[in-house]
Amino acid sequence: MKKQELKYYKYKIKLGVGNIFASIILILLLILLYFTFDNYYFNLTYNKVLIMIGYFILHELLHYIGYLINKNVKNKDLCLGMCLEKGVMYCRCTNEISRTAVMISLLTPFTVIGIISLIISYIFDMPFLAFLSVSNIAGSYFDILMFIQMLKMPKDIKFAEYDECDAYYIISNKDLTNIKTKGISLVETDKYNKIKLKSKDNKRIEISTFSIIIIIILVALSFII
Repeated sequence: MKKQELKYYKYKIKLGVGNIFASIILILLLILLYFTFDNYYFNLTYNKVLIMIGYFILHELLHYIGYLINKNVKNKDLCLGMCLEKGVMYCRCTNEISRTAVMISLLTPFTVIGIISLIISYIFDMPFLAFLSVSNIAGSYFDILMFIQMLKMPKDIKFAEYDECDAYYIISNKDLTNIKTKGISLVETDKYNKIKLKSKDNKRIEISTFSIIIIIILVALSFII
């Protein structure tokens, strides 16, 4: 690739379309469970719904741990968030990290509570764990998309998530405009200026107003059901 001045490339994930594909993947995986588990059945109670939500929170905590494996990432660089109106929970790394570091974080939950826990569910005949596992695998759709895009990128890029839950930045002195991945759009590119890009008010935990309302409803239901 032809070298140029150091630039940033801002990418946005297409959450709406992606959530539809993730739902289709989940349905296909549930059908697979039906045919591969003997007498596959479990009763999805309110408590199990709460466990399922906890499993998705664990997904983001594993991203968090995956980022911390990199010695250049500190707790202050990470933000956990919930934006249910967009259908996402997330973990953002506001520090600039290597391609390898972000790829490790992207695959950590998919591997640990997706693939490994699914294998355990078959070994010990645990259909509900299998359900949680395939839900996590489907929920890793965006992680896999980003992982595929990182594979296409030059090895010396820097990656950061400065502000939005559905956007991230790639910093490079190479032209990246021809690197395309379905489900991810390049929305902005310009000369790199870290001070201008990096948000000044990053929080350790971000929860949208809509998400807070949903949490309050779930807590209220726990006293009723």
